[in-house]
Amino acid sequence: MKNPLSFNKPAAVLVSGLFMALALALTLTLTGCQGEQDAKAVDEGSSDSTAAAKGNSSVTVNMEGQDFELNTIDPINSKIELGAGSATVLLMQDDYPVQVNLNITDPEMLAAGQGVYSLPEDNAEEIKVDLNFFNTSRKGLSMNQRVVFKEGTINIEKLGPNRLKFTFTGKGHPLMDAKQFPIEGSVDVSF
Repeated sequence: MKNPLSFNKPAAVLVSGLFMALALALTLTLTGCQGEQDAKAVDEGSSDSTAAAKGNSSVTVNMEGQDFELNTIDPINSKIELGAGSATVLLMQDDYPVQVNLNITDPEMLAAGQGVYSLPEDNAEEIKVDLNFFNTSRKGLSMNQRVVFKEGTINIEKLGPNRLKFTFTGKGHPLMDAKQFPIEGSVDVSF
């Protein structure tokens, strides 16, 4: 008679796989708790942080003869990540066609919290600052809806753990079209 508690080889592999899946789920759960602690550190003002916009926010963009204003920044889908070597900003308003994206990899500006860039000159050797917009009201493919700020001035007045303030004036174009048009605006966001 066969022992009812003994497993054949395929069943042993199945049980082993179930234990590994359980261990992975437990690891992911504990990692998620660490993410909550990181979010709490942001609220307490750490230097390497991810935050959502809140409070008084004003974002204006004029491009292709249209004015866009983001007055209520969506704290769930927007993001502001400030690190020692880079800053990534995505600002969006729920049910609004325009998003603002700013990426900075200039360590000197990140340390100082302010800086002025003249494009394309300041990005000639390596990209230090990238400003672009996603405009869903533009017709065509999504690549045509991404508008890149290519030429002009970006004046970052304040970049810190609680506030981002900058202005921009110049020209840009969609990814799939080299024809440039004027772009200007300002961002003043507390987080």
